Order: sequence, then structure tokens, then C-alpha cells
Amino acid sequence: AQAFVRAGKQELPLDMTGLTPEQLAYSNALYGHLRALTEGYKKAAKLVRLVKNSKGIEAWRRLTRRFDPQNPEVHAAQLEQIIVFGSKNPVKHLGDVPGVLDQFQRIMDDYEENTGDVGINDSVKKMIMMQMIPPGLKEATRNTLMAARTDVKEVSPDYLRTIIVQRCEFDEAAMGSAIP
Repeated sequence: AQAFVRAGKQELPLDMTGLTPEQLAYSNALYGHLRALTEGYKKAAKLVRLVKNSKGIEAWRRLTRRFDPQNPEVHAAQLEQIIVFGSKNPVKHLGDVPGVLDQFQRIMDDYEENTGDVGINDSVKKMIMMQMIPPGLKEATRNTLMAARTDVKEVSPDYLRTIIVQRCEFDEAAMGSAIP
């Protein structure tokens, strides 16, 4: 077990030259298990597949470096995923908004759980969420807020769901026009 922990913390590829034949056989068996376990998980399977000579301990090291939630590199990748979420997940149909918002919330929850950090402020969250909604819905939201003379400090997924359900009808032919 300690070998796995040490391997997962190594930044550079492992030197396998000092292993006994028994350890090499174990590493090869581990490689086969990791290949089978990662099947169907594109990124993980590719990491394992790219390890040469069936080095299971090296495959484990790479998987741990890439996917361990305690690794700062994983935290940075999760934060990047949050920041680009809105631009990479534009909503095409109004009915898709609740599902996309749920997905965004899950990503936020995972990041906060893994890091213990709640450092993404509400205005950043608002900008990310606003990137993904159709232009017509953005305009309808702005118009509704202006009409109510409301100063918005936080736009939560629940708030957007309320706006969608109660205040807008989506004209799919115009792809983005909304009628308050």
C-alpha cells in the first residue's frame, strides 16, 4: 500500500530497473487490471494505454497524478473547468437550461468539496452562468430587472430557473428571442 502512495506522489516517471521479477510480475498484473477498470473512461483509459511495457505501478502513478482530488494539479483543472463552463456549454434550447445549471452546480460542489475552498465569488458565478444562456433570455432577464429596478448581487441557478419558468416563452425558430 505504501508503494502506491509513494508512486502517486512522484512527479517523474518511475524507474522500474530495480524491481525483482516478482515485483515486475505484480506490476504487469496491475497494469492488466487498470486497463480493464478504466475501460469506458476515455481519459483514464488513454493514460493507462500510453504506459509502455505494461508497467502497472507507472500507470497507477499517472492515474493518481491526473485524478486524485488531493492533487493541486487536479484542483487547478477543476477551477479551469468552472471558468470555461459557460462558454463551453451554451444553451441551445430553453428547456436545457435547468439541466445545464444542475451540471454547473455539480462541478462547483465537487470543486468546493475537494478543495474546501468556496473562493469563487457570486459575480464570477453570474458571469459564467450568463455566458451559457441564449441572448434573448439574457435580454429578457435584463429588461425584467430594469423594470423592477432591482439591483442583482447574485444570480443563482434557482433564480434563473424561476425567470425561465415564470417570465419567458422561448421562440425556438428565432433561437433566442424571449417574450416577457
